[in-house]
Amino acid sequence: MHRSGTSLVANALSTAGIYCGSSAELMAAREDNPLGFFERVDVVQLNDDLLESNGGNWFTPVAINEPFKPEFVERRDEIVRHLSDFQPWLLKDPRMLLTWPFWQESLQDTVKIYVYREPAAVAHSL
Repeated sequence: MHRSGTSLVANALSTAGIYCGSSAELMAAREDNPLGFFERVDVVQLNDDLLESNGGNWFTPVAINEPFKPEFVERRDEIVRHLSDFQPWLLKDPRMLLTWPFWQESLQDTVKIYVYREPAAVAHSL
């Protein structure tokens, strides 16, 4: 959910030295999130493409079906290869809750961070 605190957590981790991408690789800040989202454009686009190829989108979740298109696997693997040049690194995209079956093969040895914000606080923030 928007305004749930994931950007705040990613910002704190980035400030602590965990690499999430160069400014050119990250989604630009917007009025509703002026400090930025800390989401890689290539990851967001890949997740959107994956959801769309399965008949859904961010607002209409669907099951992610295997086998995955080879072009998607190549894009995923290139992102992970690129990030492996940086230690430690993070990927932040709330869509990954929907697309995790696709990512898990490449991200088996990762630490997953679950961000929870009281729903009433989220609603108030909106």
